[in-house]
Amino acid sequence: MSHTGGVGRLVVVAFLVVAAVTGTVSATNQAETVTLTVSVVTADGNPVGSADVAATWDDGTRNVTTASNGKAFVDVPANATVRLDVSHPQYVRNEPYVVSNASERSVEVPMFPRGRIVATVRDSNGPVAGASVVVRQSGAIVASGQTDADGQFDTGAVEQDEYGVAVGERGYYRNVTTVTVDGTERIDIALQSGSVTLEIRVVDPHFSPPEPVGNATIQIDSVGEVRSLASGETTVRVPVNADLALTVTKPAYETNETTVRIRESDAT
Repeated sequence: MSHTGGVGRLVVVAFLVVAAVTGTVSATNQAETVTLTVSVVTADGNPVGSADVAATWDDGTRNVTTASNGKAFVDVPANATVRLDVSHPQYVRNEPYVVSNASERSVEVPMFPRGRIVATVRDSNGPVAGASVVVRQSGAIVASGQTDADGQFDTGAVEQDEYGVAVGERGYYRNVTTVTVDGTERIDIALQSGSVTLEIRVVDPHFSPPEPVGNATIQIDSVGEVRSLASGETTVRVPVNADLALTVTKPAYETNETTVRIRESDAT
């Protein structure tokens, strides 16, 4: 096929082949204040003393500590939305407690026994660094991040409960593990590598219908370089769960750049 009349334009079509001590206010406003009576309790309703409560709102904070009866008093602006973060050596909350439209009233903040998940992610060669980890409790994300150089991810303190730990990384099938936490849980998660066949077709859109372009160079991010056949087509194995940048070049044509999203559902 020949192309005349200046620089042509390449079009890439890619297909997947299925194969209470009041603390100090750090900031205040002059609006009316109200007192929240904060009761920190266990799931059974027992008081939690010596719990540190950090109350924050739009333009201020206040820190208090509960007495032996689990109570503390916090002065906050009336009608403010107040976030209560509570910390204690034995108990934890996965989410802060939020008070909307603050007024003179009592609020009860439940706390739960502390747990922790330490996950080690490996493949057949050893630890996998940089894998994405998402920890969910009843569908809500409570911790997320990446594994370190030793393939480990530590949630820090979480409530003792059941969690789903999802791990994903480019070139591997996603792994979801259920873990019941009743202390410090150390778990090993194995990742399996996977790939699919990507079929690429390079065409010249100036013709109707578009005509194939052979001998075009296709550079695939982190995979390598291939060339299209006379039919404009070529195939290559690529990793699952990856977004791949494709750059297609040929003399007398404009460079074409595109991105192909590969998911494990594309694999057999």
